[in-house]
Amino acid sequence: SHQTVPAPPLPQCLPGLQCPLAQLSPRQRRKISRKWHQAASAAGSTVLSAEPTACLLVANAGLHNGIGESNLVSLGLPGLIRVIQPAGQSHCFLLFHDAASAEEAAAGLQLHQLADSMPAGSVLYVFFADPELAVKQVQSSDPNEVAITNLADSSALPPGLSLTLDAVSLAEEAELLALVDAELDSGDRDVAIADGRLRNRRVVHWGHEFLYGRNRLAPLPDRPLPPACATVADRLTPAWLPRPDQLTANVYEPGGGIAAHVDSHAAFGDSILSVSLGSGCAFRLTRPGRPTVCLALPPRSALLLTGEARLVWRHEIPARQVDLVASASSSGGCDLVKRGRRVSLTFRQARQSNQPCRCGFGDVCDEDRGVDGASSLSPAESQPTQQQQALDPASLEREFVHSVYDSIADHFSDTRHSRWPRVAAFLADLPPGCLLLDIGCGNGKNMLARRDLLAIGCDRSVALCTVCASRSLPVFQADALQLPLRNAVFDAAVCIAVLHHLSTRERRLAAIKELARVSRPNAPILIYVWAMEQRRNGKASAYLKKPEESDDAGQRGEQLVRDARTGLGVHRPGSEFKSADMLVPWRSRSDERLRFYHLFVEGELDQLCTDSGLFQLIEAYYDNGNWCVRLLRNDAPVS
Repeated sequence: SHQTVPAPPLPQCLPGLQCPLAQLSPRQRRKISRKWHQAASAAGSTVLSAEPTACLLVANAGLHNGIGESNLVSLGLPGLIRVIQPAGQSHCFLLFHDAASAEEAAAGLQLHQLADSMPAGSVLYVFFADPELAVKQVQSSDPNEVAITNLADSSALPPGLSLTLDAVSLAEEAELLALVDAELDSGDRDVAIADGRLRNRRVVHWGHEFLYGRNRLAPLPDRPLPPACATVADRLTPAWLPRPDQLTANVYEPGGGIAAHVDSHAAFGDSILSVSLGSGCAFRLTRPGRPTVCLALPPRSALLLTGEARLVWRHEIPARQVDLVASASSSGGCDLVKRGRRVSLTFRQARQSNQPCRCGFGDVCDEDRGVDGASSLSPAESQPTQQQQALDPASLEREFVHSVYDSIADHFSDTRHSRWPRVAAFLADLPPGCLLLDIGCGNGKNMLARRDLLAIGCDRSVALCTVCASRSLPVFQADALQLPLRNAVFDAAVCIAVLHHLSTRERRLAAIKELARVSRPNAPILIYVWAMEQRRNGKASAYLKKPEESDDAGQRGEQLVRDARTGLGVHRPGSEFKSADMLVPWRSRSDERLRFYHLFVEGELDQLCTDSGLFQLIEAYYDNGNWCVRLLRNDAPVS
């Protein structure tokens, strides 16, 4: 555990405040004091300054609140030279030419609201901050969440990727959208897949129909590419590439996305052309061992993927309502761009049976597995799970989760002291008096975050509930799959490190639906799960040991050891995960117990939540070896 540095004393004179703090009402002083300590916790206590500086920390004006750089620049603050917005935080930093300019700007911000730029009821709290330390805040933000707009800004672009802006005119866009809508209205070619893989989008095919789940193409001789689409494809396809003969129109409603995947090598040729219509989106590309790339695809742009960009790099559209896009200015700031309805025209060539793929990328190519291979599915969908397990799901979880936590509860509790920073930030943003449910509360550490919340916890482990009861915390024993609670009771909920202990996708989805059932409409919800990817952008998570300390140092060539009863691999602590479903040892001085884990891959958790149809996805992010989502409960009924 890390030692928290206490916040410095709250200054009696704050920037922009026309009177000493002592002259404010007790209620205002309490609110200001609370924001001061929250800012110290989120940004670091050494960032805040009691002395005037050329930098302001503005609480309730961060990306977490829906405020982008353009909102702040539009205020016309004199002397403003830079806006710094740490990813996922509810504060920002404003840098000015000098302290006098900062003080002048603070007068119009302190204890004010920004009309048309802030959520209703959000009051700004302004404090002086150390400029040098503020600059480091944005340098520590996750760059994978910011979509770049200028491809020249990135040296890590996949080879074979190009983006053309304004590739179609406004008139062409309107014509193409009308064509797709007419097809959808006819209902003849709208594909609905029973297993739910297309639940977040509708598709229309021309030339060849792609059979999802089988990775096969079925010829459509009576449906050639429409002339308007063929004209666009001919104009945008370079002369050295074959003309596309297959077109899929993907229709995404606001907030919809698609999990990370590589388009089938066996079914399609070596290039993909995608034209965005109606709305833009963030487009993320990943490859093991390479920095993640996130592009902004504006409306009417054309993305061409060839070579490695098409054949090796996984691409995805994160499922979320708002994208974080790099500002057009040179300040390094960001803007929040709300998604609308987006239609993607994806042009490809059908691969001929006498021209098999010979790319040489065996880890992603499905040619050797035939067109029924699984490379166009997300990593989570292609992982074998229960078929390899000798125990049924309930028995597996009872033996390798429930009984384990009952036996290790005291030792487990002794190792769980500090709240994770972004969990603490989520809890800090809840209004006083909020009725909070902590599902899988463990030793109750998150329930102790604030005394002004009505926090109730539950856990499957009786022993961990006993630990909570010894701390006088209101808890009850329950299974996340069947909560003994009325519908729509809780104002907010957290579910930290729970879903990864459920052994099938159906059970994980059922737990998410149960969480939704007991939450009120618009209730904020935070979910954390363990990630398959314990190394991101070359940086190892806290879980991974240094190579010389790892138990498998020098032995990485050994085969994965499997448990005889379940067939599951037994993970070697401190090493990279080798499979999505594993048994992970819990070691004490006198004993070792194996716990079942499903390791989530990038995009899997947000896809699961979106598939439920019960939430608005606010943010999906990676946090030190975990995949995480912030959600709002919608008003859809739980089926």
